[in-house]
Amino acid sequence: MNSPKFPYWRLNTRGIEDSETQSNVRKKYDTVKAYRSEIIDASTLIELQLNQILCDALVGASSGLQKQFKALILSAEFCSFFQKWRLIRSLINDNSVWWQACKPDCHGQQVNKLKNLISQRNMFAHGEIVVDSSTLCATLYYYEGKRKSVELTDSYVQEILDEAEELLQWLAEMELKFERNNKAL
Repeated sequence: MNSPKFPYWRLNTRGIEDSETQSNVRKKYDTVKAYRSEIIDASTLIELQLNQILCDALVGASSGLQKQFKALILSAEFCSFFQKWRLIRSLINDNSVWWQACKPDCHGQQVNKLKNLISQRNMFAHGEIVVDSSTLCATLYYYEGKRKSVELTDSYVQEILDEAEELLQWLAEMELKFERNNKAL
């Protein structure tokens, strides 16, 4: 596979005359770009799982309408990851007997973690990564009401990925409960 044409398009090493420092900054930037990719990939996988649960809950697991529902509603521009979160939160707060049987015990915590993951995904997708050449610390600058920043450490990213894995397991369990309930109805 060929290298990307602009692998350092957001990396400015002008003014850094030491080639070793330039190399170290590039390595740190590459590491952080990989973090960005992992977080966005994890959130995409979770969003796809969420789509399936919403299809099962709203049009039925065996319905022939699922493909149309995904295309017209869930893939539409107005139905963002955040809107899907709002839908799932509304379903969880629903008191129907069918939903209650599917509801995991820790739904409140998980729904909050899902909202946090959406925020993290947006930070990484739309934020600017800056590597300080003197400390080799990477910082993500993003907007959330105002300009904010966070230092990108291995532990910070690992925490996000651990929560994403936990969410994926929670959604998989929820989908199994939907399947069991649909068969029982």
